[in-house]
Amino acid sequence: MSKRVAVLLMRNLADALQRNDLAAVTSELYWLGPEQYLELDEGVQLLPNNSEQLIAYAQANDLHPLGIVIVGEDGDWGHVLIEEAVAPEHREIARRLLHWHLHLWLCVVPAATAGEADC
Repeated sequence: MSKRVAVLLMRNLADALQRNDLAAVTSELYWLGPEQYLELDEGVQLLPNNSEQLIAYAQANDLHPLGIVIVGEDGDWGHVLIEEAVAPEHREIARRLLHWHLHLWLCVVPAATAGEADC
């Protein structure tokens, strides 16, 4: 397997978007196991029949999925917004929010942990 896949889960997303208070949002990555997605040439396909753990975890912790991130062997990553998770009028800010939070989790935190000044 050459890729790692995670779902970015957000807390307080709907309220924060409604109030335009993005500082109220918190996030975490939920890393998927290989049985939860199918690797394709152009990305991945989530397998809904194998997502019970993800759904239960999100519900128990009042988290909502915002996007999917795919991390390659080289550390490069790409992401996609789960558009159904956000009202059309909030999608542009949700895309930026997704990117900012993924940058935090995949670049800033690892760099800080390693004692590096920049990512």
